[in-house]
Amino acid sequence: MSASLQGQGWAPDLHLDTQGFQTRLSAWPGMWDAAAMTIGILETGQPPVALRAQWGTYGDMIRTMLGRDREYRSYDVQAGELPADPTACLAYVITGSPAGVHDDLPWIPPFLDFLRRVRGRAKLVGICFGHQAMAQAFGGEVA
Repeated sequence: MSASLQGQGWAPDLHLDTQGFQTRLSAWPGMWDAAAMTIGILETGQPPVALRAQWGTYGDMIRTMLGRDREYRSYDVQAGELPADPTACLAYVITGSPAGVHDDLPWIPPFLDFLRRVRGRAKLVGICFGHQAMAQAFGGEVA
């Protein structure tokens, strides 16, 4: 599967080749075995409404990118939903958000605390806001 956002007004050169991505993931035997892992999707926001109609939520996009044949568990981080056990999933994908890591929002400090608890106990991938949150939680500097 391949998707392009060219001409959408915000990412004119973005091209998502999910088939190639899945092929690259298969180079790590066992790590991305669909039967062996649950991937947690930490949804920290929603895409703009104009894009949501065509592409769905960030969680939908991640499921499409990684393959629908895997087991997923989504968490609404903005609503305060986080895994009670950091090892509930073997890997977590942190989505984008309209928020910034320095915004004074009640859900951000507990989320950063969760990231600190999960570090080294599960695989983490951050997308946009997600990688900023990881940097902030792990002592990096986010401007």
